Amino acid sequence: MSDQDWESEPIIITITEDDLGSYKRLDQLLSDHIDQLSRTMLKKLFEDNKITSSNSSAPLSLKKLPPIDTEICVNIPPPADLETKPENIPIEILYE
Repeated sequence: MSDQDWESEPIIITITEDDLGSYKRLDQLLSDHIDQLSRTMLKKLFEDNKITSSNSSAPLSLKKLPPIDTEICVNIPPPADLETKPENIPIEILYE
């Protein structure tokens, strides 16, 4: 997967009446709508202020759903660079 795949627009989810009947918590709703993220990752994004509400004056909470028609904006950052560098490690060979 290239870096460009992750540099997309934020994911916008609008809370509907059906959502209020189906879910009790915002993290449950988001994990069902965004398959690539676990609830643990959603919690980290929330703590990093990557999950915001674009039209609600009340602060968001992962433990309860906001009102109907609230737009939730989820900004997924690009994955961390996992490039590893080789090291010369002296190893004594005991048996060959």
